[in-house]
Amino acid sequence: SRVALIRETEIELRKVDLLIGDGDLSRMNLTGHPTLVVSHGEEENERKPRTVALTGRMFSEGMLLAVGDAIQKSEPFVEFGK
Repeated sequence: SRVALIRETEIELRKVDLLIGDGDLSRMNLTGHPTLVVSHGEEENERKPRTVALTGRMFSEGMLLAVGDAIQKSEPFVEFGK
């Protein structure tokens, strides 16, 4: 059930500060866990941004925003589409 999926996901996420990776956005849409997709630099040999998904425990939006901000500030600004 959806409630069981929410509980399972929260139990697993409590083992870490946050999950960094591609992110399972469809699962997080079902569970309501916050996920932030952040661009950081650009793909080599391509003019498109690299992205990473940050996923946290319930009510951890503040931490995700702080980490996302730090990631973006650590990379030089890249203007795409030119």
